[in-house]
Amino acid sequence: MDESDDKTRWRRYQQSQSSNEALDNDEKEKFLFDKALERFSQNRSASLEDELDSDNVSSTNTKYTKSYHTAGGTKVNISVMRCGSTEHLSASGNKLRLDFSKMSTVGDLGDSPGSIQSGSSSGSGSPQLSVVKGAGGMQNFKATLSKYAGYIQQYVVTLKSACLSEKAYALDEIHRIVRQAWNLPVIGRDLAYGLCEVLRSSGGLDVLIDNCSNPSSDLRLQAARALEQCLSTNNRNHLVEVGLEGVVNTACTRGEPAMARVGTGIIESLFKHSEDTCTKVVKLGGLESILLHSRSQDNVTLRHCAAAFANLALYGGADNHQLMISQNVPEWLFPLAFSKDDSTRYYACLAICCLAANKEIEAAVKKSGTLELVESFLLSHDPQEFGKSDESHRHGRSKDWLKLLVPALTSTREEARSLAAFHFAMEASIKKRQNRLELFYEIGAIDALKQVASSPNRLAGKFAAEALRIIGEDIPHKLTLQVPLWTTEDVLQWVKQIGFDSFSEAFSGCRVDGDLLLQLDDAMLAEDIGIKNGILRKRFLRELTTLKINTDYSSVDPSGLDNWMMWLQTDLSQYSYTMLQQGVCKEMLPYLAEEHLQNDCGIENGIHRLRIQSAVRGSTDYTQSDLQLCRPSNPYQGISVGLGPAGLLYPNEASMMVTPMPGRATALSGGLLSLETSKPLDVFISYRRSSGSQLAR
Repeated sequence: MDESDDKTRWRRYQQSQSSNEALDNDEKEKFLFDKALERFSQNRSASLEDELDSDNVSSTNTKYTKSYHTAGGTKVNISVMRCGSTEHLSASGNKLRLDFSKMSTVGDLGDSPGSIQSGSSSGSGSPQLSVVKGAGGMQNFKATLSKYAGYIQQYVVTLKSACLSEKAYALDEIHRIVRQAWNLPVIGRDLAYGLCEVLRSSGGLDVLIDNCSNPSSDLRLQAARALEQCLSTNNRNHLVEVGLEGVVNTACTRGEPAMARVGTGIIESLFKHSEDTCTKVVKLGGLESILLHSRSQDNVTLRHCAAAFANLALYGGADNHQLMISQNVPEWLFPLAFSKDDSTRYYACLAICCLAANKEIEAAVKKSGTLELVESFLLSHDPQEFGKSDESHRHGRSKDWLKLLVPALTSTREEARSLAAFHFAMEASIKKRQNRLELFYEIGAIDALKQVASSPNRLAGKFAAEALRIIGEDIPHKLTLQVPLWTTEDVLQWVKQIGFDSFSEAFSGCRVDGDLLLQLDDAMLAEDIGIKNGILRKRFLRELTTLKINTDYSSVDPSGLDNWMMWLQTDLSQYSYTMLQQGVCKEMLPYLAEEHLQNDCGIENGIHRLRIQSAVRGSTDYTQSDLQLCRPSNPYQGISVGLGPAGLLYPNEASMMVTPMPGRATALSGGLLSLETSKPLDVFISYRRSSGSQLAR
């Protein structure tokens, strides 16, 4: 039937239903029959001819019949008979029950753009899920759940007793109805959970689990598709208890793109059950399967893979974290974080941040370079808008999932704090629409959000403040990174944040401001502030060192000394303020002796002094004749070769790495290459764009 004719006839049918106008019975029944036959043919395509015998046709008010021949030449009659709003389709004694009261045209039942759900089914003769409206047009959740629970129960009965083709149809319909429930705004989450409960209580979940091991590959796929949509919290619990191994084995099936979509979705869901379940799924090949499909070109599969990594990082525990490192997961997250699909990028960033929050593997995670991509993603997205951009975010995450993310708000990694705050801002907007804001109090997120909102971390503080604003909490005073400009009140707030509020009175009495805070040493803490416990003083100085490294000194550092120190080695930034207080600027570095660095600048660590002196000496080896790429240099302004900028280019702009060839360059002078100017160079240049993108080597 021509598509345009099909749509025209469908519109006329709809108009007749809504206006109670009479429609020619023959035309109406023929339209209904063609739709039923189309559905019937899809489920029995192996036994039908493409060309049907349309000459032998009879029509009455209640029945429409057409004869056709099978591939084997057998004549078969198909009949559509009306019983109220329900059509019965029969063929050679086999009956397939279809409800035409909510028919729709092809395309109405597909996934929304960007949805993370797998597959689609337009099901022309299937019930289109719609919300029952109550008084005043309000959505009636109970009536809607009752209506579609009945469909689920009917399909479960079919699954338990029908033939293979009818089981396939029932599986397809369960998948479609539950998927549509998830995609509904406002009540979708509760409706989907309710339907999942009905499925389990009616025995349907067990049937789905059993069919995931069915000898028929088609039925296995359809059962897995339906199961993926039905894995609510309680259904996951049931699956783990009764059929984990069989389902995971099916989910890890290789070679079928359709099964890859479904299988990675199932593993993603199982990875957010518990640490023990994560370990079992990994042992059954779940992690290996996710790693394999991370090479896919299919966006849905990649989204599932990225989300699976994030869930495993949250739920997996220390042992699985170590296993992820041994399997080079941080390196695999790098291309996922470069995906064109925002959801894939986001969950890859979330996974790498959760891994980096584990101090035992932080160093290994940093080597992958994936952490550097987090900030660029956060800067280019708004949490509330991002929450609306994809069906996978529409209903937010569960209470248990969010509770596991709370520690990331207090992580020592700035990227982890920023991304966690971003997610809580997104979740706050979602939970507000669901009237579930009390969840943030139940998981203990409010105090952590307030701590981040008042911290000097600009990006994390902004997102945390946004989350608190949506929740309805007061936003605490915001500390800036310009620590030298802090007031005494700012210092007192920072002291409270790091857990030393019992000494607030001493800091207040001494009127310690930002300038004095940056000059405190162990003796001052013991004698003037009164921290007698040596271990407590160590803790305080550790927090102070971190603050010094993160401080913005631009208000007191016109020469860019701190930028040079940060480029050389991040830890060296802790000495920047003391050096600036002693009158040191970047131009003076070549003239500083070791005793100056030790006695006047307070650099007691001999290795750190050696690092600075070696870099300064190495920078004098370069002049404009050495590298034509450089600006005219002077004895104290070096070129960033292999390590990064030294007063010329800064992080996130560009870095140059010179690869010495035999006989063409000698290494290393203070971490820089000492070059023979008469020899040619082989140069590799990688550009880091403002978006965080980096060209492949």
